[in-house]
Amino acid sequence: MFLWWQHKPINHLIKRLLKINQPIGVFLLAPALFMPDYRQQTYTTTFNNIEIVHGWSDDIIPVEHAIKYAKQAQCTLHLIDGDHRLNYSIEQVIELFDSFLLKTKAHHKYLEKK
Repeated sequence: MFLWWQHKPINHLIKRLLKINQPIGVFLLAPALFMPDYRQQTYTTTFNNIEIVHGWSDDIIPVEHAIKYAKQAQCTLHLIDGDHRLNYSIEQVIELFDSFLLKTKAHHKYLEKK
């Protein structure tokens, strides 16, 4: 898995998160869920730390699919200006991801011990 991040303090946290065998959070960007041609149409999870970022103008994955999943998983959904690639909203995506990592760290203090 290759992961690059421009913020040094966040890089350190990401390295710690990747050492954990069990995921402690999921951050999804325009997830391809409930697509008509996909065999899998049900998605269940035991995670309680899920955040989704989806662009209002996404012409590849309908925004309604993200809304449907967010309701099912009872997770945080950020609907922002942008298309599927979110190129024009990248600064907002970075802020949301930074916030997600910091919240995840706060809820899992044992990461600081390692």
